[in-house]
Amino acid sequence: MKTMFILSIKESVRGRRYLHRTGCPLGPHKENGIQLGRFDTPGEAMDDNHIKGFHPEACPFCCGDYRKTENERRMREMVFSEAQGQELIFFTPRIFIPAAYIN
Repeated sequence: MKTMFILSIKESVRGRRYLHRTGCPLGPHKENGIQLGRFDTPGEAMDDNHIKGFHPEACPFCCGDYRKTENERRMREMVFSEAQGQELIFFTPRIFIPAAYIN
């Protein structure tokens, strides 16, 4: 289902511009936002073809599901790019606790 997305014109305190869905309580007022149109996902709305010169972030409130999947994708890319063909070894650390410290 396509949703209307709005880009905030004003930067946040941290210097970021956020992309919001229409109706987001953290979204900008009409005079402080640019309506981008209707898109299926925040990723489509943030595509450079629609926004020139801005690099917005998805709103953590109304686009939290997209932010979570995007962060997971980035983490997978970092892990595999750092491995560079080497085997990934997953292990569970074992901690030795002397009996004197156990109640």
